Amino acid sequence: MPEENLSTTPSCLVTMLKDQWVAWLPELDSPIVLDEASIRVLAGPTEGIDPEILGRLSEQGLLISGHGEKETRSNLLTIADPGELVLPGDWRQRYRVNHHLALEPHTQGFVAYSSLQRCYVSMPLSIVSALTGPGITSPVPAEWSTASESLVNTLQDYGFLIPRNEGYTPVVRKNEAVAFARYAVGGVSQALQERNAEEDLAGRIPVYFTGCIDLAMDMSYGYLNLALGMLMASAKAYDEGRLNERYYLVPHFLMSPASVVEAAQTYGPGIVFFSNYIWAYKGNLNAAAQLKEIDPRFLNVFGGPQAPTYTDVAGDMLKEHPHVDVIVRGEGEITACDLLDQVAWQSATGVDFNVLQSVPGLIFLDRNNNDIVRTEDRPRVRDLSDLRSPYMDGVFDSVPREILYGATLETNRGCPYGCTFCDWGSATKQKIRRFDMERVRAELEWIGQAGISVLFIADANFGVFKRDIEIAEMIAEIAGRYGSLKQVVTNYAKNATGTLTEIIRIFARAGLASEGIISIQTRDTQTLEVINRDNIKNSRYDELLDVFRSERLPLSTDLMIGLPGATTKSFKQDLQHYFENGVQVKAYLTRMLVNSPMADPDYRAEHRIETDERGFMRSCSSYTVEERDYMLDLFGLFSLAVSYGLLKYLLSYLQWDKGILAIDFVDALLTEIQTRPSEYPHICWTLGFLDSQLRSPGGWRPVLEEATGFAERRFGLSRDSALEAILQAQEAVLADPDKMAERYYDLEHDVVSYFRGGASRRPLSAYGKGTLTVKDPYGLCRMDPTLHYQYDTHSVAWELQSELNDVDRPVFFLEKDNLIVRTAWPKRTPIGQRAW
Repeated sequence: MPEENLSTTPSCLVTMLKDQWVAWLPELDSPIVLDEASIRVLAGPTEGIDPEILGRLSEQGLLISGHGEKETRSNLLTIADPGELVLPGDWRQRYRVNHHLALEPHTQGFVAYSSLQRCYVSMPLSIVSALTGPGITSPVPAEWSTASESLVNTLQDYGFLIPRNEGYTPVVRKNEAVAFARYAVGGVSQALQERNAEEDLAGRIPVYFTGCIDLAMDMSYGYLNLALGMLMASAKAYDEGRLNERYYLVPHFLMSPASVVEAAQTYGPGIVFFSNYIWAYKGNLNAAAQLKEIDPRFLNVFGGPQAPTYTDVAGDMLKEHPHVDVIVRGEGEITACDLLDQVAWQSATGVDFNVLQSVPGLIFLDRNNNDIVRTEDRPRVRDLSDLRSPYMDGVFDSVPREILYGATLETNRGCPYGCTFCDWGSATKQKIRRFDMERVRAELEWIGQAGISVLFIADANFGVFKRDIEIAEMIAEIAGRYGSLKQVVTNYAKNATGTLTEIIRIFARAGLASEGIISIQTRDTQTLEVINRDNIKNSRYDELLDVFRSERLPLSTDLMIGLPGATTKSFKQDLQHYFENGVQVKAYLTRMLVNSPMADPDYRAEHRIETDERGFMRSCSSYTVEERDYMLDLFGLFSLAVSYGLLKYLLSYLQWDKGILAIDFVDALLTEIQTRPSEYPHICWTLGFLDSQLRSPGGWRPVLEEATGFAERRFGLSRDSALEAILQAQEAVLADPDKMAERYYDLEHDVVSYFRGGASRRPLSAYGKGTLTVKDPYGLCRMDPTLHYQYDTHSVAWELQSELNDVDRPVFFLEKDNLIVRTAWPKRTPIGQRAW
């Protein structure tokens, strides 16, 4: 291939990640690291370049045959070429490269967009080399010369370099995910070694409490396992502590197969209670298998939401996994104690399974004929005060507090609804029972003293009782007194109530990141009937919308992608409805829970439900696999445009002024970028990487330009002063390292009055000049996307505060562990796919 016929692919983006220049194309799943020679090739002519380098770049798709149609920028500013300048070795300690910096190949060479100056700038290759580090032959200067100071000042003026000491660190809590994982894998080792096993056991049978977290699912990191804590506390206190004479309750929560094995080797064969959730099930199976290899006398007892309780399904699971001995149905505290009380342990063979027949709430296989044994149902605990608290009884004191950032609080149990997709601890269609308020208060006190940052309230319908207002006040008071609690996550009451409004108001006043979450799943009447959710009227949710809007309180909704009865049309209608009502949308691909009514074989057959190996919906009678994939992709782009806010105000303008429905625009744009991705490199990047990188190479303006260019071609949109005002306002409210201070924007039209106009709104072109003030009280612009991330994304926090905001959304960030930062490398995962 002749060298002179090669040129850089027009859709190529060159940006810096982990202090390395990388190239990316819309067709790639991960960026390509560039060496100095490759950068030089991409920056200019290929004549005289090593053919091996040209061949490699061509294979990677970064060079194409012929002359790529590079865009020519008008009014392009040029930074003076500093020549072979090498910056002093300590420049990275003083400055950081703006993570929005991206180099695009154009007729002028590399071009970068400056959001600070709102213009494109020609970037000489010598500057790119200087930012990369010392050249191969150039020594690193020890002192700052006049030339290096001048270059750095120029790059600061354009926002390409940012001083590290300019209020860079936002208020965050360190995410102890890796510390917690290390503790889960081997953190109990030292504690186990310090104990004399013979002295501790004194002839007693060891009992283990296990929930092996999936290290790929960070929802379980740094959280105390309330279910295991309740089991241990109940066993310790059962019948005035009688079980402690016969059993030794191993005082550790074993959170990985490795720690389970180590504990087993320390204390010997016994009874193991496994807490099964989606994120623990596979690890628990792994640990159970290893225990049986160590000693077949181990009795492995599986309970929790992911332990199947449909008789046939449970029997299949027990036969497929013979290392699982017993499944517990429903609430586990009393059943576990009864099992321990009744079990007959024989030193030679372990448990006598015959006695388990008298324990209600179990499923196991008869060891003589391999038949499924299902014992009688166990009544639910009537009085929750009979259950012990792991917080108040000191059960959780064995877990080092420094590795924790999350705790779970249970104020009531049960759910009166019977939605087919749900299995709330097998407590659906149940009367709600309440824990005593003094117990709730004492547990909150422990959580406050422990320095917990994130509180998860494990109620199915928090806010359903008037007393929940008092509980919210307790939480706010604890947060104010101890200063550590920053976020509250819960499942709010399904029906709209004034109670919920007051709860969110309390949290907002206390500066806690929380909001009203409408767990509506869908508004489609046909689907609601199919999933047995039609007893909760949409009108009640609409009432809640009105209340929250009048109070300027944050509100978001949970939708489910792929429910039986749903269609692509109904899903689009859901998204459009909440866009028009200003409610942020979080959508999840429907997953079939093993004990939900949806998992009933008759229900599956009726609706022709197909799932993948992890239980996620693939298709059913109302949609195909291809239509499900379309809904996922559509939500991905909708999330980018609306939840992250990248196109939110542009979409509103198109709908109000031009009559183009927001969902129709998003739908058309999705088809366009899937058909011609190379024409939309910035949108493709943000769609694939934004939720993990929190950055857009080249800034937000190129994203807006790509979307606007599509609107011009597809819908005949014309460029005028009104559209430019919208684009300026849209760009202004998106977080960017250039906007650390409060900023004011002069606009050709009063965009603020336009958005506040409501029913009296005139075309934007009819409004005179106006201003927009943008603030960043929560440090969004100071976030380092490689270090910080938002804990809960029901309401994505990537829009700065301005007069355009409807509400004030407190934001809470966690800091990634350095191990993750060093090893993680961006890999494309579409936002829609990450919703689950």
